[in-house]
Amino acid sequence: MSGFPFHKLAPLPWKVMPGGTGISCSDEKGSKVCATRAGHAFPERGERESQALAQAIALRVNVFDDLLATAKLFEQTIEFAIRVAEAAGDDEGARLKSITLQMVRATIARAENA
Repeated sequence: MSGFPFHKLAPLPWKVMPGGTGISCSDEKGSKVCATRAGHAFPERGERESQALAQAIALRVNVFDDLLATAKLFEQTIEFAIRVAEAAGDDEGARLKSITLQMVRATIARAENA
């Protein structure tokens, strides 16, 4: 299952469904409020709010790991581009790429520490 920080989306206890097929959340009384499975959202109570929440979570859960992996690959690509720029004597290009690298690393850190 995704490393997505469910607790940041809603103050509900999120649980991974058996087999890692999706997630579900319950309210303070233990009643299931919503669930997501394989990118599809379905509310247990039929409430619009629950459906909207489940859809938002499903979207984020399904792309979180891929986006984080892509950001890490981009980090490596920028590191390489900086080395190439430095070897070519392009100090300004290397400096600009270093600024971008700092932003990418900050984004990765936020995602990993969410």
